[in-house]
Amino acid sequence: MSRSFKYDLKYGKKFEIILYDKLKSLGVDVVDVSKNPKYQKYDIDMVLNINNKKLTMEIKADKRISKTRNIFVEDVMERKNGDKDGWLHYCRCDILCYVDDYNDIAYLVNWVKLRKFVLNEDESKKYYRRFYNKADNCYAGGYLIPLKFLRENDYIFRCIILEKEKENG
Repeated sequence: MSRSFKYDLKYGKKFEIILYDKLKSLGVDVVDVSKNPKYQKYDIDMVLNINNKKLTMEIKADKRISKTRNIFVEDVMERKNGDKDGWLHYCRCDILCYVDDYNDIAYLVNWVKLRKFVLNEDESKKYYRRFYNKADNCYAGGYLIPLKFLRENDYIFRCIILEKEKENG
């Protein structure tokens, strides 16, 4: 199946469900807020209640992280009718959950800390890439941040191994 916005949305929703179930099985008090406009506006999928503290989480899934060993932070989509800010600019979660679909690993990343790093152009510009996005039929730009960098600089809170059914084909 070729990628499209509709396909990407369905693909991402699958991992929201998998992660929700996994967190529940680990005893985490989690609330799915992905359909709540108040949270959608800030690209937030879940609210976690941990030790009487509420933490928000956004989930991104990626089929290529196992090969590239990077996470992608979307900065801009260069559309014919004008540039559109990527999720870097409106995502306001505490935790960015970046799922490696191939290896069934969910990386829980300190988004507040990583966002601050990425927005500091002096530090992050070496990770910036521009490319043609086939799914959205436009050029895009963003940051390819190596997992190694995230680990070495304590951006990753935790990794969770996911159990999910593999798709056929």
